[in-house]
Amino acid sequence: MIGTMDECGVKLLVFSHHHALFAPEVGNQASIRAVRQFPSRLRAYCAINPNYPEFIARDIAAFEQYKDVFVALNSSRITTRSPSPMSATGRPGNTPTPTACCC
Repeated sequence: MIGTMDECGVKLLVFSHHHALFAPEVGNQASIRAVRQFPSRLRAYCAINPNYPEFIARDIAAFEQYKDVFVALNSSRITTRSPSPMSATGRPGNTPTPTACCC
């Protein structure tokens, strides 16, 4: 991946491992290993799967433990609704904005 980044002129990649879609603990560990191997080139999103609420606290704890690996969102600015929502037709409406599924 680093070779391809070099070829394309990409200096820093922020990613979430594809295993994190189904098993955040597995994907997050793979992300940690990759970032530790290339700390000047990679950062990761900490995956949290809302379909498994029993693991959310564990995954947030991993985020807190690996602040040098995972990037963060400013949680005070995360909302589930747009301040001035527009519907798909371009008219004002109560259309939800995408929420972050990763930290």
